[in-house]
Amino acid sequence: MRRPAAVLLSSTTCVLVLGLAVPLAGAAGAAGATGAAAGRQDCVTRAEFRAVEQGTTKRAVHATFGTAGVFGDGGAGGFSRLYDQCRASTPGGEQCDVVVEYAAGPEQRPRVGAKRFDGVCG
Repeated sequence: MRRPAAVLLSSTTCVLVLGLAVPLAGAAGAAGATGAAAGRQDCVTRAEFRAVEQGTTKRAVHATFGTAGVFGDGGAGGFSRLYDQCRASTPGGEQCDVVVEYAAGPEQRPRVGAKRFDGVCG
């Protein structure tokens, strides 16, 4: 028994649409992981901050935060980077930055030594 061409086309179209829905849902989930709640992709949420632990490499921190931040200060074998927070400024209008301090790890890769969510405000 043969189906009309219109029925076959709609069946094929449904399969294609469902096939595309899964990757799109995954992409939306990934976007939500990096500050989308604040409408920005270049800032750090509290959840992202908590996910980074002492000893994490700088590359992994940047992947988790979704931004490379900016150089803060450095010397004597260590340095810090500043990352914008994904939250409104303080009541006084100050925007605070997340501060992550890095030190050279065993393979000479920068690793988290310390971190502060409300590190620098101004």
